[in-house]
This record gives sequence, structure tokens and C-alpha cells, in this order.
Amino acid sequence: MTSDMKEFAHKKKIAFKALGGKVKGFCWHIGVARALEERGFHFLGGPRKEGTPREYGELRINPLIGSSAGALFVTLLASGLSVRDLQKVEIPRKLIFRSSGTSPVDYMKRVARRASWRTGRPFQLGDLELGDLLAFRGMYTMAGMEKYLREVHLAGRNRFEDLAAELYIITTELDRPRAVVFGEKDEDRSTDYVYRPGVPVSQAAAASMSVPPFFAPFPIERRGESKFFVDGDLRDPYSTHAAEEAGADLVFVSCVYEPYRATHRRASLFEFGASSIYGQIIDHALDSMKMNAIRRRRQARDLYAAIAFFTEGRLPPEEQQSLLSLVEQYLDYRRQNTIIYLSPGGDEELYRINPFDFSPKVQQFIIERAFRRTLRVLGEYRRGGTDLVHRSSDPRSDAYQRGAIPGASGATGP
Repeated sequence: MTSDMKEFAHKKKIAFKALGGKVKGFCWHIGVARALEERGFHFLGGPRKEGTPREYGELRINPLIGSSAGALFVTLLASGLSVRDLQKVEIPRKLIFRSSGTSPVDYMKRVARRASWRTGRPFQLGDLELGDLLAFRGMYTMAGMEKYLREVHLAGRNRFEDLAAELYIITTELDRPRAVVFGEKDEDRSTDYVYRPGVPVSQAAAASMSVPPFFAPFPIERRGESKFFVDGDLRDPYSTHAAEEAGADLVFVSCVYEPYRATHRRASLFEFGASSIYGQIIDHALDSMKMNAIRRRRQARDLYAAIAFFTEGRLPPEEQQSLLSLVEQYLDYRRQNTIIYLSPGGDEELYRINPFDFSPKVQQFIIERAFRRTLRVLGEYRRGGTDLVHRSSDPRSDAYQRGAIPGASGATGP
């Protein structure tokens, strides 16, 4: 084991969460995974013998969580492909860009339904507005990708229960404001975040990859009811709930999303037109979600630290521990967990790459950049110098040192 990994040897359950980013995101995850393996981690995959327990700890990465392009990545890993194998996978473009096959008649019916829904009365030609003509579902469908996964990589093991890896695939339900996590659980964690079992892995992955407006929402039938799902990154993509609720105490979050950072030597994206501006807006929104996730965790840590400090010696140890346990539950904060975000870090060359570029040279470039960046972040973690990490430790000592607790600045803690 390398010296970098000694700090993780005690971790009981190590999770890997892969976000989207289209082809660029998929290649980014390969580079990240290669770097983790270089440092001694290994991913669990392949079939699971019925009744056998899953394996965790000892630098095994399990569970696997994915959304959007990350859903494809973790599905292929869980199917049994190695990280090296993933670099050789060639998915025909016709599977990704399969036409949704919308006929003119179907389109006109949707236009009429949209106008009728907007006005609240049966359709009349005079009610038609320009916006009603935007009744497109998406030029492409993920049906071809679903079939490819089902027949090529998941043949005979297309249930979540059939896989050695504990797998979760995150989707967004089209007609309700909630994220749906497909796997083996059946739980309603909140009104906007639920777990659902009984869906084939291939369908869950295809649903999570159905990115609007390019791809039509993906239909899934469960218990006799059909619902439509879209991109799993749309709602709180940086949440680590699925990993931590599965018991993971170390979570790697791999994400290629990052906004452009202009300097006085760099041109504004305003000069490059609407597509660049739109892409930057999306990256701004996603980056804000990441920073909010980090900020919420830090705030929870500091509040926990303050309560621990002010109750130390004022409450019997048993009562203090009961109170702190309630605080953790209330804040949805698990202080022993470590979260590490693996993102580009202001790489302008990487930012400029077309996210749908299939050329081997470009894909290899992305993989190498992700590999080097991951090793750098792990090194910064060891030195305690990165903002992309939430460490597991006694948060009281850390908060004392940073002066987060009033009247305790500079204290070393008990």
C-alpha cells in the first residue's frame, strides 16, 4: 500500500459516484478510476452468486453510484469490465444517436394537446401560438443504448441483485419534482428523493442518460405503471446521500463539470456566441450546486463542533453523546465520513473540448488529464491543502483551530 493510502486503510465502505458530462465525462471517469487503482484501490464488478454477501473495505470501491454519463460508466464497471477494458469499449454512435422516430402526425397531435392544455379547452386552430410548435420530445432516444447494455454487457445479470457491486443509478422523474434512485431499496427518504427496486439495470442506465433536449424522456414500466425519466444530474447532482445511506464512510465524487474562468489574457465567452454562453450557464449552475454541497457540509461540521464544545463538561458523557447523535441526524451529517471531489480544477484545455468528441486522441487526452488531476488531489488531501475534501476527524479540534467557535480560537481541544 502506498503512503497516500494509509489514511484510508480504516475505511469500512468506499463509494464512487460518477456524474455526467457526455463522452467527455465518461472519459474523465476512466482517468479518475485509473488513478485510484494506481494508488491501490480496486473496483468491484462482475456477477454475484446468489446468496453470497458483497465485499467491502480493504480499499475495495463498492458501492458504485452513477447519473447521466456516469450511469453508463458504473454500469459497465458493475457488469465486470475492468477500468482498462473501458478504454477499449467502442459504442457505435448509431446506438447513442438513435432517432426517436417521431412522425409528423404524432407531432401535430402533441401541438394540439399542448395548446389545449395551455388554454384549458378543446383545441381550436385559432388558439395556436408559436410556442406550441415547440412540442418536440427530443431528436434521439436511448432505446438503442438500453438494448446494447442488456444484450452485450448485462446478459444474464440485468437485475441489481445479480451484480457483485452494490449499484445505484440516479434518475429524475419527468412528471414529479423528485430524484429516483434505482437499485434494490424501496424507501421514500423525502418527498423529492426516493429509492425504487424492480427495474432492470439497463433501463435505469438508459433513463439516467436521457439528457434533454437532445434525448427523449425514457419510459419505464414498474408494477403496471409507466413513467418517464430524464437526466439524473438535474436534481442535486453532488448529493452523496445514496453513498452515505448505504454506509459508505469514504466517497469519491468524479465530475468533469466546471465553468470557464476568464483572465485578462483570455477572451470572454461572449465573443463565441450562444452555444458557449449556454454551456457556461449550465456549468455555473452545476458548479454552484457543488459549492453549496461543500458549504452545507462545512456548516454542519461547525455547528456540530460548537454544540460539542459548549456541552463538554456541562452534560454527563452519555447525555452529551445522545445529544450529538440527534444533532447528526437532524443535520444529516455523518462526521466520520470523508468526501473527496475529483474535478478538473480550472483546466482550460479540457474545458474547450467538445463533450461529444469521439476521436481516440481527444479521449486519451481527457483520460490523462483526469489521471494527473486525481493524483494531485489525493496528494493535496494528504497534505491537508485542498478545498475539495471534507475530512473525517474530530471536528471540534479543527473548528477550534480555525476560530469557528466563538471564544475558542487557537484552542487545541480536548
